[in-house]
Amino acid sequence: MHLHQTTKDVLERILEAEKKQCYSMHVDSQPSLDFIPIDASFSYHKTISKRVGYFFVNQFLVKPYRFYANHIWLQTEIVGKQNIKSISSGAILTCNHVNKLDSLVVGHALKDRHIRYTAAEFNNLKGRLGCFMRAHGMLSIPSKQCYMRKFSMEVADSLKKKDWILFFPEGSEWWCYEKPRPYQTGAFHFAAKHHVPIVPLFITFKKTTSIDSMGLEKRKFILHILRPIYPKNNLSLTENKAYLKEENERVIWDCYKRFYSI
Repeated sequence: MHLHQTTKDVLERILEAEKKQCYSMHVDSQPSLDFIPIDASFSYHKTISKRVGYFFVNQFLVKPYRFYANHIWLQTEIVGKQNIKSISSGAILTCNHVNKLDSLVVGHALKDRHIRYTAAEFNNLKGRLGCFMRAHGMLSIPSKQCYMRKFSMEVADSLKKKDWILFFPEGSEWWCYEKPRPYQTGAFHFAAKHHVPIVPLFITFKKTTSIDSMGLEKRKFILHILRPIYPKNNLSLTENKAYLKEENERVIWDCYKRFYSI
């Protein structure tokens, strides 16, 4: 099975979670793989030798894989790149989480920007796959609240460098799920706190005639880059968080209804 596909039992768990309105439930079986925990000894800062190593891994392994995944497997189409031409600062990106290769889709669409990709701590794997993910820009989120200050400081530092940081605010991956799911607040907290724009992204799908080895129809991916949403100067941090979240959800639902003619 290719990494970007899924299995029928996962699709059944998505339907069950939808019935229960548990929209952030993890439906994929979590393999017992070793990962690097975000704890007191963990540092987001990389040594010079590690930065050089990740550069070459990204250039000669990750980027060719990203090109192949988008052009051959997912047949990615990009809509709306003109909406972000005016952004010269750091930014927070939000995207629906519908595939294990979502970050490669976003990286393909925005390859002229430096992007950090947030991921759950259990994705900070040891070994080759974890190395590839970190080389691509993975920014792991601690599972324990006591270490969130480290993460927050890294987000602040990245935004000062004018990096763009991708969040999947639905909180879990549901394979090729078409509808928008409710968003969690973390991405909007950082946008409001650092007064940077939210760039809403939304992935939709077109059906194809190809069937994979699991008997599932492959989908063509369309990434919609929507107009940025800026915090308002006259609102408090709490008010801006609520405004950014509500406006993001509104434009995502509009995109969904337009694309699927609902």
